[in-house]
Amino acid sequence: MCMRWLANFNLLHDSFLLEFVTQQTREFLYGAGQGKARFRRLPRLLDEISPFSQAYQEFERTVAKQAHDQGAKPQDMTDLSEWPDFKW
Repeated sequence: MCMRWLANFNLLHDSFLLEFVTQQTREFLYGAGQGKARFRRLPRLLDEISPFSQAYQEFERTVAKQAHDQGAKPQDMTDLSEWPDFKW
C-alpha cells in the first residue's frame, strides 16, 4: 500500500527505494538491540526511508558503485540474501 502511494509521486521509477526499505526492515528486525531499544530506533529508521534522506542517498550511491564495479546497471542489482527464520 505504501509503495503504491509513493508511486503516485513518481518516487519509485529507477529508484532503489524498495530495496532500501527491505534493508531498513532487516536492520530493524535483526540489528543490535531488542525490545525497547529496538523501538527507540524506529523513528530514525522511519525518517531514513524517505528517498530524500541522507541514508537513502548514500545507499543509492553504494548500489551505483557496486553496479559499476561489476559492469552492471544499478537497476539490475538486487539483494539475494536469505531472511533468517522468524522467532515468534
